[in-house]
Amino acid sequence: MSRAGRPDYDLPTQARSFYLRRRKTANLFAVLFPVLAPTVLSLLPQPFGNCPLIMLFLFPVIVSAWLGGLGPGLRATGMSAIVFCYFMLAPFHGLVVATESGALEWILLIFCSLSISLMSEFMLYLRQRRHRLLGGEDGLRQKAKACSGIGPWRGGKRT
Repeated sequence: MSRAGRPDYDLPTQARSFYLRRRKTANLFAVLFPVLAPTVLSLLPQPFGNCPLIMLFLFPVIVSAWLGGLGPGLRATGMSAIVFCYFMLAPFHGLVVATESGALEWILLIFCSLSISLMSEFMLYLRQRRHRLLGGEDGLRQKAKACSGIGPWRGGKRT
């Protein structure tokens, strides 16, 4: 990807450093939390312990994609899919899906995770575009102040 295509390229220095910190946090979350999901599942009460809860594996994808966009979202998708297949689908502790229902659950997890990652990347792109177009917080305040005289309200009184 060219440098101009990177989402953080056009941002001011402070916004870019914030974006990169969020991305590092998202990458850490994407790798660490899918690995912890089976441990959390084993600590749940017995009725929940027998059935795989896909939401435990979608949670890292949601948070990683929200914080960092497509890259961390895809990383969390891959980690969640591998860990889910290894620990939750029969035969256990293998990367083979033996049943049709297990394959359906696995494909559903991957499809939902990819959808979440793509939508989060689009939201991040729109936030950064808005930031560029409005010139940051100061630009937004200036534009709001300039538009305050437009409309039927002037100085708190209706004209």
